[in-house]
Amino acid sequence: MGVRMSSYGKLQIVCRPLDLKNAPGSVYKGTPKHDKPDCTFILEDELFTKIMDGSADPQKLAFMSGKLKITGNVLASQKLQAIWENPEDEPEKMSFAPAKEEATMKSDFVFEIFAERLGEEPELAKKIKVVYHWNVLQSGKKASEWTVDLKSGSGSIYRGPPKTGKADVTLTMEDEDVILMMLGKLNPQRAFMTGRLKIKGNIMLTQKLNQLWQEILKSGRAIELPILSAILGDKPFDPLLRSETCFVELGKRISRQPDLVTKLNTVFEWNVTKNGKKQLCALDSGFKN
Repeated sequence: MGVRMSSYGKLQIVCRPLDLKNAPGSVYKGTPKHDKPDCTFILEDELFTKIMDGSADPQKLAFMSGKLKITGNVLASQKLQAIWENPEDEPEKMSFAPAKEEATMKSDFVFEIFAERLGEEPELAKKIKVVYHWNVLQSGKKASEWTVDLKSGSGSIYRGPPKTGKADVTLTMEDEDVILMMLGKLNPQRAFMTGRLKIKGNIMLTQKLNQLWQEILKSGRAIELPILSAILGDKPFDPLLRSETCFVELGKRISRQPDLVTKLNTVFEWNVTKNGKKQLCALDSGFKN
């Protein structure tokens, strides 16, 4: 699946292909790199978010209201049912907040993934008895903060400053640089030396956290990142397009359903509109063994 984004005056063209035909799959900017779409979806940005959070049924929208238009192989669109539905092991439906003026923070997704790993592997906290406080910037201004507490009990990762005591290390960094560092594309020592990472506290403890995270990445336990790394490592999301984060959520759902590789072999294209203006969204959602 995917969506591509660029701008031509008032007309915004969006496309971030999610290539799931060529394993392991990925979400990235630009047109699909492989194959032509088997079917094309045309719908409003807001409607797409309703489909994703489960408040709108795509089948009823397509065949009854006409709000979701499908061209090409209509039967192929039914293959997406397994993706539209929240996995059974996810009791809470995803909710997409209304578009705001501030941009969505990409690093939030990585911290959430890290939190999930820690919840499944509490023994990780025993490796580093440290509390990290992250100040995440957007264009030089603090836009988000996270606490990575690996000292208390089995550990916890949550939004905001430390709930008890002071952090052993405070890190301040731009959102895009946090992503690059967490994806292994930016060395923390180099980031510190060039001023892209500011550290208050024991610098060596930062290296330990990075080593732990890279261990998780190399082991493949952060199953979402192979699919999401391209879209997260690209330009900032458009804050006015709620569907931007929807594609991240789609990537997460797909990563949790590896059996889809034997079920889907289809390329989808999305034409998403915003207030009647066209946002071209190409979606490559096939699988190939």
